[in-house]
Amino acid sequence: MDTPAPDAPQPAAEWRSALDGLLRPAQNTEHVEQSATAMALQFELRELVPRTASRWNGPPSKAATSVKAGVEYRLGVRPVARTSRGWARGTLTWSNIARLRNRLNLEPAQHLWFCQFVALHRAATPAAAGHDADWVLLDEFANPLLWAMLAQASSCGVQLVATKSDTAVLIGDAATLTLDAVAAGNAIIISPSLTVDGLAVPVESAGPIGNHGVYVFALARPRSFHLAPTAEQMTREQISILNSGFSLRIPQQNFQEFIQTDLDQLRESIDIGSSDTSVTLPQCALRCWSSRRHLAPGISFRLSGAGKKAGGQERFQS
Repeated sequence: MDTPAPDAPQPAAEWRSALDGLLRPAQNTEHVEQSATAMALQFELRELVPRTASRWNGPPSKAATSVKAGVEYRLGVRPVARTSRGWARGTLTWSNIARLRNRLNLEPAQHLWFCQFVALHRAATPAAAGHDADWVLLDEFANPLLWAMLAQASSCGVQLVATKSDTAVLIGDAATLTLDAVAAGNAIIISPSLTVDGLAVPVESAGPIGNHGVYVFALARPRSFHLAPTAEQMTREQISILNSGFSLRIPQQNFQEFIQTDLDQLRESIDIGSSDTSVTLPQCALRCWSSRRHLAPGISFRLSGAGKKAGGQERFQS
């Protein structure tokens, strides 16, 4: 039997061409990524501009320079790109960002992050008439996956910046909103107490992020925006406190009436305590229970219920 002849070696030009064809795309991609335009998420406190019969068009919000009574504010974010002078919006908007990657040579991973960010928002809050196309207002960001997106931002190089370069943008781990009862002369004062990562922050400089988080702003130096998720979904009453404020002054002679008729109902919406122990609050009349179940990383639900004795037996309702 004849022994087959060994394969003839490929000419040098052929194997080099095949190898270059495999490696060249990776080299080109690396070059594009190094020279691509970096992107950032820019934060700004926005003052809502009310619509009137004489003013029905124009921008629905403007940059807030101070906080005034009776004016509504929102925390807005928008995409910006790196230029020789710093971060600038240029022609970027939330509406056109999906089709500007090649035209503006935007960094691919960062561009994808921004497209996913705005898609998460619009899935729950479709654009409507009078909507500010330049800004996504975090107060209205209903999807709690926002926090996962913000956590991923640094891994793909997306910076969190503000319109003023000396403003810090911070992401905390946990925000907690409760009520604090304090004795003051012949009255009991009940007011909100807000903490971010265990540190007290001013409620009057805070706002809700959907029903799953809180932001706190400081417009005077040192300027900052501090965002943090809440451990549990906020109630309607908690969101109302952040939007409109809350303070209750109960005369001492009426405090027992408050405890007997209103305290338990209030506790269904928000926790209440006494930071200086000047007010003694009874234990909840309802026996409460709760249990959190985790379905997957970042996805969980809580079961809770309460009941009180009726006819000698404890009845619980979830």
